[in-house]
Amino acid sequence: MGMARRNTAQIKAVLEEAKRLMEVEENVKVSVRPLKTTIATIRFSSRGVRITVSPKVLNLPKKLQLYVICHELAHYKANTQYHTKSFWNELKRAFPNPKALEEEVLRRVMA
Repeated sequence: MGMARRNTAQIKAVLEEAKRLMEVEENVKVSVRPLKTTIATIRFSSRGVRITVSPKVLNLPKKLQLYVICHELAHYKANTQYHTKSFWNELKRAFPNPKALEEEVLRRVMA
């Protein structure tokens, strides 16, 4: 199995766990590609939900990969691209202290 295929399979497995934690039943697609200004994005529209993650995310421990995907799904659940109170409340369902994990992800990715 090639590296790209292995990376996609790895992040898809994390996505399935994140969907369970965040109680998301809709079909969500995930892809890995370099991003210039962030480590992950989510787009949701009438055409569906798509998460894109930077290859840098794949170097994180599984718990932090899971946090990144849950973070993106929290945007979907709260129906916002912003870090609103509703967004943080959604994320707290899976991670009681999300801001500490947020800081750890940023510290590891920016290192």
